[in-house]
Amino acid sequence: MPKTSSLKWSDLRVGLVVIAGIAVLIMLILAVSGDLSFFSKRATLYTDLPGAEGLKSGDEVRIAGVKAGVVKKVMFSSEMPADLTATSSVRVEMTIDGAEAIGRIRTDSRAVLRQLGLLGGQYVNITPGTLQGDPVKSGDTIKGLQETTIGQVVESSDDLLKGFKTLSDKLNQITETINRGDGTIGRFINDDSFYVNLNKVMLEAQTLVSRIRDGDGTAGRLINDPKLYEELEKSIQSIQTTLAKVQRGEGTVGKLVHDQEVYDRINKAAARLDTVSERLDKVTAQIESGKGTVGKLIYDEKLQQDMSSAVASLKSISERLDRGEGTAGRLLHDDALYNNLNALSSESVKLLYDFRQNPKKYLSVKVALF
Repeated sequence: MPKTSSLKWSDLRVGLVVIAGIAVLIMLILAVSGDLSFFSKRATLYTDLPGAEGLKSGDEVRIAGVKAGVVKKVMFSSEMPADLTATSSVRVEMTIDGAEAIGRIRTDSRAVLRQLGLLGGQYVNITPGTLQGDPVKSGDTIKGLQETTIGQVVESSDDLLKGFKTLSDKLNQITETINRGDGTIGRFINDDSFYVNLNKVMLEAQTLVSRIRDGDGTAGRLINDPKLYEELEKSIQSIQTTLAKVQRGEGTVGKLVHDQEVYDRINKAAARLDTVSERLDKVTAQIESGKGTVGKLIYDEKLQQDMSSAVASLKSISERLDRGEGTAGRLLHDDALYNNLNALSSESVKLLYDFRQNPKKYLSVKVALF
């Protein structure tokens, strides 16, 4: 018969001690790594986000980038969003470990869903609160914020890529136009005549520079002729002397610049001109309003009609005089009348002369006595 083995209490006790030691070792390792703490304070907090974007239970919860807990549960919000702009479609339940971490979270803290890297992975980042906010307690809800994700950036970059494509197409069209020799730039690059003309211009420029260097022409003499330089220097010195006199207050310009009396006179003259200008403005306003002789002369229709009638009458009289009508007309045009008047004038002169020579001939005084 086979011999049965019996488990002794000593063997069982050794096994239990080994298992307990392994369990204690595992708990110590977890406690040292921060994944397990028996004595630290814990708090359960909630936040509402517009979307989970791959967030799952067990992902990290950080405060200002420092790990402070884990995501316990990701669920839909209890209420349906009112519109597409709602930012509370998903509710996230978080477990925060440690009194210090919990104390950093206040009512003015905000929770944001962020991505660990380009390869994926999400975590919830909580901004530290300030003294203006109140401390949170287990069961409170932190306001969530929407942050642009890489997917949203890629989606929004489609318009930018379309713009770059349009710009690239336009640049290709411009390049093709230049290659065909169209336009100014195309002719500049492909037209040989433009190069020939440019070469001629460069040769002429070189010839001009050579002539200037040799002292030919006005520019050459200006650069190479010492006499012209000396005359120019004398002119500059004369200008400097004149400016010095002006600065000392000598001459008309100097007095005009430095003499206060001259300035006052000019200022008074300007004031008088302003006064005259104001008076002219008033006179012009009166004329435009039809006041005064000039205003009536310009704007009074009756006066204009009277003047027109007077001019017409003068024109008629002038025409009659030209035709020799009337006494004045005959006086101007009748030679016989002119001769008679001339003879009468001559006889009158002779009579006056004879009267002066022999007044007794014409004057006789008779005295009669009764």
